[in-house]
Amino acid sequence: MFVLCVAPLHAATAQQISVLMPASEPPAPEIGAWYTDTQADRGKRTYSNSCGGCHGTNMIEIFSLYEDAGRYFRFVSGSMPGDNPGGLPTEDYLDIMAFLMREIGYSAGTEELEDDRALLARIKPKASLEALGYAAYDEQYDPGYTPPVGNQP
Repeated sequence: MFVLCVAPLHAATAQQISVLMPASEPPAPEIGAWYTDTQADRGKRTYSNSCGGCHGTNMIEIFSLYEDAGRYFRFVSGSMPGDNPGGLPTEDYLDIMAFLMREIGYSAGTEELEDDRALLARIKPKASLEALGYAAYDEQYDPGYTPPVGNQP
């Protein structure tokens, strides 16, 4: 993207020139390896047992819309599952997030994802989509779908 700047050549003249200057680009998202495959495997099982009955695969799409994983974690750990809000152990919510991260393309690492608010705030699912090669939710597959108000990122 470029910004058009118009500046006078000299005070004695009325001529102006246009100069194209590159606009500052937002920094690239940090793509870390914040979970393990074992944790994501546990998360897949927990997701299937606790989330999949209501959400199917929509939660993968919903997670990918969040500005940061901390906001997502605060929402789901306080309001899900619907029949027992906040009723899962913290580790289960983190395991589910590890599963969702793997599904949108984050690579696994050697350390498990932890309940570290500063770390979770650094994980940017929405900003990372292009870098990870994940095809975000496409309305053509479900034109009537809108995330519930509480799920809005």
